[in-house]
Amino acid sequence: MAHTDDISKILARLTEESGADVLLCNASMDRGLERTIVDLCRERRRRDSVVVILVTSGGDADVAFRIARYLQCAYKKFTCIIPGWCKSAGTLLTLGAHEVVFGVHGELGPLDVQMAKKDELMGVESGLTVMTALTAIHEKTLLAFEHFFLVTTIKGGGRLTVQTASEIAVELAKGIFSPISEQIDPIHIGEAWRSMAIATEYGQRLIERSQNASRRALDKIITDYPSHGFVIDRIEAQTIFEHARECTKNEQELVDRLGEAALFPHTSTLVHFLNDEKEEQPNADADTVPEKFNDNPSPEAGADASQAKPVVQIARDGRDSAHEQLAVVGASKEQNSNGNIHATSGNSQQIG
Repeated sequence: MAHTDDISKILARLTEESGADVLLCNASMDRGLERTIVDLCRERRRRDSVVVILVTSGGDADVAFRIARYLQCAYKKFTCIIPGWCKSAGTLLTLGAHEVVFGVHGELGPLDVQMAKKDELMGVESGLTVMTALTAIHEKTLLAFEHFFLVTTIKGGGRLTVQTASEIAVELAKGIFSPISEQIDPIHIGEAWRSMAIATEYGQRLIERSQNASRRALDKIITDYPSHGFVIDRIEAQTIFEHARECTKNEQELVDRLGEAALFPHTSTLVHFLNDEKEEQPNADADTVPEKFNDNPSPEAGADASQAKPVVQIARDGRDSAHEQLAVVGASKEQNSNGNIHATSGNSQQIG
């Protein structure tokens, strides 16, 4: 699609429409990301609302929770745009949003925590795998007992008592399922249960504040989907979230201009506010952080307006990395050296 409007004009329209700071976050949920986002928010004169454009393959559930919790406290309204791939711990982060917005390519994923496979260096498995195996063994054992009991009773022609038929059925079911049950490691079961409890407890705390999903909806995204990669698109998300919608025209235009930076996770972290800070109001402490996060002094009131963070322009150029295509508009060399693009290299994970 051809885009005639400069990205700064699109951002201006979106800022006027939403009255929000616009934050791009394309990153794996690794330790350190939460500190970067908190510091970026604290360094600027914030508006009352924030729109986070989130792209991630997942990562640490602790990091996702801390980011979501901070944004809930620092802003009166937290909107999360899902323009493309947002899985695992990214889904946990969206539970903290008051509103979830989907681009045409947007998709979330289930919240089943990923665990390292036993005796394997690189392999991972869903925490649901162990719990599903236990449920399957329980159900199949019960069905086998019932089958053997009925067959023994019928074939016995009434000559066998209920006790004798039950004992025969028990021994037959035990002979089939005991070897399977003996392979189950109780420690591994405990680890799986605790891992799943992490998503449940974090999710519960976030939805209590966002009021954007019920406890039943939380249980659904943790346990009801058959695979970790299951696609939760906008239509499916509307069965989970109270407030889920498609992008407005301005939101989708911005997503389109961001290109692959808004579609696929990158190994290098892209975290940056795309629009300018809120204009400074006279005699107003614009940088006060609500609630318990106000633990650093506010910046000097007389800060020069030239220190405002620059707008980012992102262009698409073939298959080049979107990170390499970031160009800062109207920024001095000093601003570039102190800019708030956080760039690190790291591999995406799907844990949480």
